[in-house]
Amino acid sequence: MTDDDDEPRWECFGSDDVALLARRKGVLAELMREIDAGHILHGRIVHVEAFFTATDDVIVRLDDGTFAHVHPTWTGHVERPGYPEAAVLGSAHAALDFMARLLTAEYPGGSSPMTSET
Repeated sequence: MTDDDDEPRWECFGSDDVALLARRKGVLAELMREIDAGHILHGRIVHVEAFFTATDDVIVRLDDGTFAHVHPTWTGHVERPGYPEAAVLGSAHAALDFMARLLTAEYPGGSSPMTSET
């Protein structure tokens, strides 16, 4: 998926490019720093599937094979309860649908389009 300038907006989904693999590893490390016990994704993330370059939103695969959306804060440390913002999406189809909606959504004030759908 690309934006109007043909720049990739979602990176990593299904890619084995060395640079993208390194970025996945970096994003996963940041999520592990930010997510504390009590967070809905604590101990559940097994893989970073994709990240949205325009808003830093991330799609992750969970330990049960489902997918979730998370919006890292990029602070480099454990976050307060409720952060980083996250929502369990469910199936791969649901994750792809969320990604498509994110591409077409309008963000007033640059806010992340969090969803409570599961």
